[in-house]
Amino acid sequence: MTTDPDILRGREAVARREWAGAYAAFTAADPSSLAGSDLEGLADAAWWLSKLSESLEVRRRAYAAYDADGDDVAAGGVAARLAIEHFVRGEMSVGGGFLMRAHRHAEDLPEGRERGFLTLIDATVARFSGDLEHAIPLNAEALRVGRSVGDPDLVAMAVHAEGLLLIEQGRIDEGLAFLDEAMAAIVTGEVDPYFTGIIFCDLIGACLAVSDLRRAGEWSDAARAWCDTIPPDSPYPGMCRANRAEVARLRGAWPEAEAEAVQAADELMVVEPRIAAAAFLQVAEIRRRTGDLAGADEGYTRAHELGEDPQPGLALLRLAQGRIEAAASGIEVSLEGESRPARLLPLLAAQVEIALARGDLETADLAAQRIDEVAREIGTSASLASAAGALGSVALERGDASAALTRLRAATAAWQDLGIPHESARA
Repeated sequence: MTTDPDILRGREAVARREWAGAYAAFTAADPSSLAGSDLEGLADAAWWLSKLSESLEVRRRAYAAYDADGDDVAAGGVAARLAIEHFVRGEMSVGGGFLMRAHRHAEDLPEGRERGFLTLIDATVARFSGDLEHAIPLNAEALRVGRSVGDPDLVAMAVHAEGLLLIEQGRIDEGLAFLDEAMAAIVTGEVDPYFTGIIFCDLIGACLAVSDLRRAGEWSDAARAWCDTIPPDSPYPGMCRANRAEVARLRGAWPEAEAEAVQAADELMVVEPRIAAAAFLQVAEIRRRTGDLAGADEGYTRAHELGEDPQPGLALLRLAQGRIEAAASGIEVSLEGESRPARLLPLLAAQVEIALARGDLETADLAAQRIDEVAREIGTSASLASAAGALGSVALERGDASAALTRLRAATAAWQDLGIPHESARA
């Protein structure tokens, strides 16, 4: 048992989740005296202080120490965390390698938290790959294991992932119900802060994707309060700020939204450039709406460089710049092979607008009809408002004023009820 006072202070600080103190104590200790658990504690401390590259390097050392000791449970857990962190950084091959190592360590373990989380990661990889056929049963198995062993972190993560899967299938109401269940676990304090932050970000993002502004606003406010309880230098405040920027944009508070998005981009570029992409996308969306086309172009470019899909905003920017053919081709490429309902709607809505500007009434009509089909499948107020607006715009172009008025009045009322003034004004 160590008597190094720095290591002892570090362990006590980790137990209290005093990350700055833990980091200071462990870095002051003799590195050769740090056990695997001390290295893991130092890695956690560095992560919560937004020293992500250092955290990754120390966590690899923790993995090596556990592996050398033959501790399959601890080694597998750290390997799984390393897989997640490399996936987040876009390093898919490295992440896949650590995921395989985690599975190797878990081969002889009984059913429990470790194997459940590995199944959940497998499900998440399948979901991000678009392979819902495999993601759905894998996630269901992870949820079963979490409930069987009574692990609140695994249950909350699997429940929220189930909600995301249902939303991707177009089963919005069912998906939102699962997300509400995951939120209930968060607000009661059952879930570890690391997983709490992941769930908050995913929940708000999912609500924004289906234009459920009420839920997104409520959860964004809850996330803001939660951020006040964690280290201010951690990655989560910047991520939450990016979500708040999108909520403010939808509510029509554009100066506030731009300020939040710019600050989020600045903060996240220091933490991890790849996760700053969403903030740059919000900067671009706001500037496009306010007529700052050069600023919007810069924002979409940065978002794209960092791995974020800039469509349909980039195509609408090209339309605003008078580059109609570039706008049309951008949307056509994005629509190829796309089947996710929540993703289809904004792409198709942009295609209607661009096709009408080109005078291509046939393409606009087909896109509007497709929006109506998808909206009926999803069934949310926002999706139906989008369909009504698209059909009304096409009817107006055809010269059918009566049909256009009926559709556009419905769209206007729905957007007003949702509290989204920009779309309401356009309708």
